[in-house]
Amino acid sequence: MSVRPLSICIAPRQGESFSSYVSRLSFDLQVPVLTTLFRTGVIDAEEVRALNAGYGVVLSPRRLGAFARATRLEDAEVAALLLSRYDGGAIDLSGIDAADAASIHRVASREWAYFSGTHLCPECLLEDQGVWQLAWKLPWSFACPRHGCLLVDTCPSCRRRIGAARQDGGSRPLFTTQGPSLYRCLNARPPGEAATGRAAGPCGGSLTGIHCDPLTDWPVLLQAQHEVWRLLSGATRVLPGGPSAKNFFKEMRSLCALLLYAAELADLGSVPPVSRDAFLHVLDERAHRLAHAGRRIGERARGAHTHVYAGAPTSAALMAALVPAALSILHELGTEAPPENLCLLVERAAERCGGYKYVRRLPTFFSFTPRFLLSFKHCLPRESGLHRGLRRVFVSREPSAPNFQVRHIPQLLWGQVFTFRFARLLPGVHEDYARRFCSMALVKASGGHSWGDAARHLQLPVEQAMGLANKCSTLLSSRFQVPQFESQMNDLLTELNRGIHHCDYQERRRLLRDFEEIEHSDWMGICRAADVPMGKRGGKVRFASVWLWSRLTEGDYRLAPGMGSDRALARREMYRLFCANYIDPLRPTLMDYARNKLGLLELHMS
Repeated sequence: MSVRPLSICIAPRQGESFSSYVSRLSFDLQVPVLTTLFRTGVIDAEEVRALNAGYGVVLSPRRLGAFARATRLEDAEVAALLLSRYDGGAIDLSGIDAADAASIHRVASREWAYFSGTHLCPECLLEDQGVWQLAWKLPWSFACPRHGCLLVDTCPSCRRRIGAARQDGGSRPLFTTQGPSLYRCLNARPPGEAATGRAAGPCGGSLTGIHCDPLTDWPVLLQAQHEVWRLLSGATRVLPGGPSAKNFFKEMRSLCALLLYAAELADLGSVPPVSRDAFLHVLDERAHRLAHAGRRIGERARGAHTHVYAGAPTSAALMAALVPAALSILHELGTEAPPENLCLLVERAAERCGGYKYVRRLPTFFSFTPRFLLSFKHCLPRESGLHRGLRRVFVSREPSAPNFQVRHIPQLLWGQVFTFRFARLLPGVHEDYARRFCSMALVKASGGHSWGDAARHLQLPVEQAMGLANKCSTLLSSRFQVPQFESQMNDLLTELNRGIHHCDYQERRRLLRDFEEIEHSDWMGICRAADVPMGKRGGKVRFASVWLWSRLTEGDYRLAPGMGSDRALARREMYRLFCANYIDPLRPTLMDYARNKLGLLELHMS
């Protein structure tokens, strides 16, 4: 691209934005903005449709170099005018392509930056002779320390966002074929007055005479603005030993979004009336969405869907309420004790979304940094229910007594106990697997073990047991029956702790670990006494040993030594047929064999 230096060139002011510089340059040249952009190589044709979707946000190296040559500036000076100046700090523009409008729209919806629209200090605009600050295009700029006032975000004439121009959210300016205006609103006219076609014209409202709310009575807000601008100006850290600029804005964004999601007005401290009104409006919207969610899904409502992290607030008054509160929490992150304000905020979030088990999902929504996540976890209660995935430790309220220990728990929870206490809480789960899960939960309750440890204590397949635990925990959580399950489990543990005589199931499994088949002579006497045909070797005699093992150990027949390593579905089906056809006449003689030959008695939890 071949461009010639312009006849008139001006120097950019400190912190000026690209659109502001182009407007001032066009004003001095007495040409429309579209003409200036064409002559400086930013666009290839002097047409409105040639304007880049990322106007003022990013330029390709080729167009940036052409603009620098035409204006007699250094490439770095031009780059400092673009919103991409804050890339890697306040914003992350990874994945953006200056030639791809779709990528620009994706990044615009993802980041907390105003690709379209801006805040404004009318007094600064007047004193600086039409210079618009680039920092005003970030939500982190909400006040003007120079004049001690709140920035404005809405033009009172057209009642539209300042600098938003296009109502479709695009960043390309309107009325670029007309002469530039440095001090007047270039939005479309207010709704109901805006014309179309050749009759269309800008709002034209004066921007230098807009009233600004003073902040002299709220020095904390001005101090917070100074602190944020330190990082925006290039400081690597806010405080010695604090987070980097990139992590600082990540944590600020997470905290502000969390405040929007769960905070109450009292959590923000002293704020100006206009900021209080802005936050009350947020509370009204939040209550409306929550009520709407409750009407849609009844008692299962957990709050409105969390979208506050995606879109940056466009109200300077609202950000003035959020930023100081977020800073007060951020300064205490990383200390030994979690910030009290953060703990209160987590408690508010738990009240809104239905309990701490749902609060644990918030880091996924709000993209917590590792430092923030650590403080967040410290705010959570140690005991908050069963469903914490596979890593959750079920903590009993009733400590285990010496006379009842893990070895006294069978692989399958006692049948009558399961039917009486837990069967109704686990509908749709096969009874044997539901009893496995209850036994593992009882192990966890008695000793604070993990799911994997519980499976190993019961000699259950660990991977299968952990999958079962996840499935049943999810079922209990989805049916909102975790408290009932915990209550029944603790009541059962209390009864067991008060008991005296318990069966050592671990010892029984050890004694019967090689019990694969009843000896031939013994089997012959058992069948003769029960008047049951003996069958061939490896048939009934093996299945009888499986039944006896599962009866004596309260174990799962699928894991009995007699089932062998090949536990195919066919063998399980044959075992079920054996039980249906032969176990009733064999039961008395098999129990006599266990009592006299094996020295073991059947002992059930009734």
